Amino acid sequence: MVAKCANPHCNAQFRYLKQGKLFLGEHIPAMREAGANTNRRGGSLQHYWLCDICSRYLTILRDGQQVQVVPLQSVTSHLRECVSGPSSQRMS
Repeated sequence: MVAKCANPHCNAQFRYLKQGKLFLGEHIPAMREAGANTNRRGGSLQHYWLCDICSRYLTILRDGQQVQVVPLQSVTSHLRECVSGPSSQRMS
């Protein structure tokens, strides 16, 4: 159950689905928790929520087995680099 914003610096409490953004991510614990929803691969599904204000500037990404709250700008930069390739590899 989601209780508060996933941004550790924000204290906004989750109240309504219509406010903010809800994310669904796979969590693979070393030991399964009793009663967790599991997917076909055996990991549990976990919900993350960013409040209205935080979701304007942040998003949630999975980095290996960890979930991180990152600025939207860094995601855009990363996607741009993936499409165009690193600047050192560009041909003139």
